[in-house]
Amino acid sequence: MSEDFADYIDFWRHNGHWLFDRPSIIIEICEESSIEMSGLTFLYLESELVQFDAEQKKWKAYEPDSSFTTDVTKAIDARLLGYDVTTNYYCPTPEHSPLSCNHIASVVPVNKYCLIDNLDDARKHIQRGAFANSEPGHLRVIAVHEIEIGTNQALNASGRSRGF
Repeated sequence: MSEDFADYIDFWRHNGHWLFDRPSIIIEICEESSIEMSGLTFLYLESELVQFDAEQKKWKAYEPDSSFTTDVTKAIDARLLGYDVTTNYYCPTPEHSPLSCNHIASVVPVNKYCLIDNLDDARKHIQRGAFANSEPGHLRVIAVHEIEIGTNQALNASGRSRGF
């Protein structure tokens, strides 16, 4: 459970996942708006562009919001913390994590970050119904990485990247 660094939507510099393409955009917003950055943890989120439709019990492709440019720079010096399962009902951004919001972590094994250690396990828990009756919307598996600002190097954008 963490808060956004600011009410960032007002800056209109997010991508089609309603996240950011690279950490430098967040840093620029903070500097331009005198937002304190000490204590911020930068997370890089990555996902295949598929979501689970619980009613049809199958995985379906989805696309980011096309009214925004999405050109994510892939983080390569990132430390994988684990996999979150998020609901997506109203908008493209990850909305809720039933692992923490609905206490699914009490029935699904999680690590110290309240994340699932293995991608295949996250998918299996979804398909067997562990997240049924939690929050409305499709379910997406999101890899959560922590990055160190200043030491991170970047590669070209990846079709799997969501943003920062």
